[in-house]
Amino acid sequence: MNNEDIVSLMERYKRELLEFEKRNTAPVSAQEKAEPEPVSEQQESQAAQVSVQVQEDAEPVNAPAAEPAKAVSAKAEEIIRTVEDKLRGSVPKDQKRFFAIKLLEKDEKIQSQMKSAPDVSAEIEQLEAAFDDDTESIITNERYVYISSVIGECVTKVQKGKMTVSDKIDRVVTNRWAALPIFALVMFVVYYVSVTTVGDWLTGWTNDTLF
Repeated sequence: MNNEDIVSLMERYKRELLEFEKRNTAPVSAQEKAEPEPVSEQQESQAAQVSVQVQEDAEPVNAPAAEPAKAVSAKAEEIIRTVEDKLRGSVPKDQKRFFAIKLLEKDEKIQSQMKSAPDVSAEIEQLEAAFDDDTESIITNERYVYISSVIGECVTKVQKGKMTVSDKIDRVVTNRWAALPIFALVMFVVYYVSVTTVGDWLTGWTNDTLF
């Protein structure tokens, strides 16, 4: 092999080596270009603010608004709405109902948290006159009535209409008319067994055997 052949062979090896490097490095460089640049905390904060602003500026969908669930009767709801109107501008809109109910319940902690609590004494008197009870008991009772209605719509009892053995016994022994005669009969049987039969036998055996 002469010098020209050696030079030609080296040139061919160089070309093959360059082509090999290009094939292997091309995907890596493309991958590096595809990777996103790291985002700073400031950019994330700005993006979040823009997203919130877009949501606030967006027009509401023309869909019928769902009525909020009412946890009180119509008369109590009317009085609560009156107190809510007095709280306009004093508390956030989404907290007006909570503050109105607490003011009707005469909650001193809520009154101390407010800079200027409105006078709701007239509404309290109106509510107590309508329900013939104090406002705290009225609101509590309204809550439990609402909870019972929700449970009645959501919970299905498996043994509805079926009575257990204990329920059947209670139905008889706690009957309005039969309870007292049953109690008297039970007491008579206990006295008779303990004094005239088993009790008398045990007492006689003890006296004759041990004493």
